[in-house]
Amino acid sequence: MGDNVALCYKNILEISTVTLATGTEDPTYPLYRTYDRDVGLQFRPTAAVTTTIKIDQGSAPIAIDRLIVPAYHNLSGVGLSWKASDADSGYADVLASWTQGDNLLINKSAAASLTHRYQKFTIASPSAIPYISELFIGATYEFEVNPVLPKGAYEPLFNVDRSERFDGKPRYWVKGSARRQRHYNVKNADPVQSANFMTFYAAWAGSKPFWLRDDTGIWIFGELTAVADMQDDEFGTSFSLSFLEVLP
Repeated sequence: MGDNVALCYKNILEISTVTLATGTEDPTYPLYRTYDRDVGLQFRPTAAVTTTIKIDQGSAPIAIDRLIVPAYHNLSGVGLSWKASDADSGYADVLASWTQGDNLLINKSAAASLTHRYQKFTIASPSAIPYISELFIGATYEFEVNPVLPKGAYEPLFNVDRSERFDGKPRYWVKGSARRQRHYNVKNADPVQSANFMTFYAAWAGSKPFWLRDDTGIWIFGELTAVADMQDDEFGTSFSLSFLEVLP
């Protein structure tokens, strides 16, 4: 296997005060869409102006190291920045500002974990009204022990229902795009990894899609489709992870 499997499952916007420092919210495309975990619904300002999303974690900020914007945006060619501050002044770059080169996944990692109270994500001088479906800022949890081989099925799962006519002739109802799937088994995890995974599992809570980096380094937004089936023996803890992509 290549990269260690990793998860980004906690979005600080959900536990913060989120406002616009610049730009005006379009009530048809409200700001809370940036943290509702639905990649099919968008936030948009009312005009093509510089738009800054400000996040205030309050007096007990949690550590973060990653910013993700799903591919469902129109920020190609637009200048973007991610800044942070402890006192809502003198904001410093978390990363150097960049011009987005396409409308694909934006996935930025900080050089080190940071716990600043305030964060700002700025879309600078867009030529058209910008839109994004999610702004996910959180911490990366990398598995201490990677899943064992063999991996489970990872070919795309076709979103098709099959039925048969009375004469046995098949009919197919294509309901949407194929979804990526990943199936992993972890063996002999130590107590630290076991506790970390249970923290994730409690946060997932059966209803909060999250980001997974698979063993080849690909990041996918999705959900668990089965219980983790955690089991302990004299060698450690074993559990499984069955993951299915969530589409817009």
